[in-house]
Amino acid sequence: MSDESVKLYAEFEDIIYENDYITDGDLVIAAVSGGADSIAMLNLLSRFNQVSKSFRLYAAHFDHQLRPESSSEAQFVQDQCDRLNVELFTETADIASVSRHLGRSEHDMARELRYDFFSNVALKLKQELSYDNPPLLVTAHHFDDQVETVLMRLFNGSGLAGLSGIRPRLMWGQKQLIEIIRPLLGFRHRQLVQYCNSNKLEFVTDPSNTDINYPRNNIRHRLAPKIEEHLGNSALEGIVRSAEIIRGAHEYSNAEIDKLLADSVTNRRCCELELDYKQYSGYLRWLRLVSIKRIADSVANKTLRISYERCKVAERFLWHNQGGVLEIGGGISVTRTGNRIYFFKKPRAVKGKQLAVPGKYVIEDWGVLHLNVVELEKVDFPPPQRTLYIEWRSTSEVGLNLAPVSPGDRISLLGMKGRRKVSDYLHDSGVPVYRRRYPAVLIEDEIVAIPPFGISEKFKISVSSLQALEITWEDV
Repeated sequence: MSDESVKLYAEFEDIIYENDYITDGDLVIAAVSGGADSIAMLNLLSRFNQVSKSFRLYAAHFDHQLRPESSSEAQFVQDQCDRLNVELFTETADIASVSRHLGRSEHDMARELRYDFFSNVALKLKQELSYDNPPLLVTAHHFDDQVETVLMRLFNGSGLAGLSGIRPRLMWGQKQLIEIIRPLLGFRHRQLVQYCNSNKLEFVTDPSNTDINYPRNNIRHRLAPKIEEHLGNSALEGIVRSAEIIRGAHEYSNAEIDKLLADSVTNRRCCELELDYKQYSGYLRWLRLVSIKRIADSVANKTLRISYERCKVAERFLWHNQGGVLEIGGGISVTRTGNRIYFFKKPRAVKGKQLAVPGKYVIEDWGVLHLNVVELEKVDFPPPQRTLYIEWRSTSEVGLNLAPVSPGDRISLLGMKGRRKVSDYLHDSGVPVYRRRYPAVLIEDEIVAIPPFGISEKFKISVSSLQALEITWEDV
């Protein structure tokens, strides 16, 4: 083993210890493609396991079937793992066909399915081994990957999150049950190739990595070498250092957005977030602007691709209270009504149906309706919040129906004279315009109740009533 290899392993070991990446007993899964970087990483992890720590090491390889030689590369990775006595998990997917079918880019589809597979392997092992802590997924991202990533995102006009580059560690998955660590971010690609050569470790070379038609490869083979040639390695180190500084700023920004949301959010439903505008407007414009993306992601329950420019448009729209509804992107819109801001995705249309009593009805994107008959002496006056009562005698002999409110519908509300447009009533009750096709309880074509807001005067409980129909509403 060369002196350089000894030095590289010592640096690798120091990185593991300094960052507390791996401790005794940990469950570690190495993501191995077969390239020099991942082969070097697998070897370093195996050595570290034998010399310094005692942890459970496994490997995972995903075959994207994008090249004819991919199946032989999968066998090559298997051979390398066998040599080190490391159990390998493999998965295969026809990325080209899947991406065509879904209308997605091959790059995005490959990454998504690859990480889904890695996550499934990690969670499967966690269950089988009765492991309590988050499994560790180790990837072979290195210094040059970091430089390329930051430059690509800079040229694309990314914000703090993008310019933070590749994070050294992060919790992964919808429930964040897996921790990803990247202990090679301090090493150059050429160092890892040299390590493989010095230790007679074979590796595969992906010819697509040299295709300069890909923006990343163009940066890797043309731009980054020119930067290093004319400005020195310190310039590349400066790019990586800037990413680390921006990462800290991004973490601080996120903490401030958390405060903004804690102060401003007044109501949350499955497809809607309601904010107090006075609280929201009291924060710096920058925080208001960058919070829009976070809020939209929260309403959509997924990460959306919403541009910075679109967020600026939305922030100005709210600031100037321009009225109407503004679509932000990804099916998410925003509107401001007085001192209330609503970020929402359009709820699914209410489906008409007959109602049985007693009964429980889940109305997707709207709420849950409960119907029960109760004796009059058990009726509370005034009714509990989100509960309405109507006379059961008036409704027991005819069928109840559920239907959406129509634009011209009117109702004689309890305690009010004359008939009033339902849409006006909902407006006064604080229901935003996009939710005006609200679910209502009807007898034939006549509205009996609009839970949880009010009932028709015609169906109120009278002194002669013996039973009441209890209508309870839960928001979702």
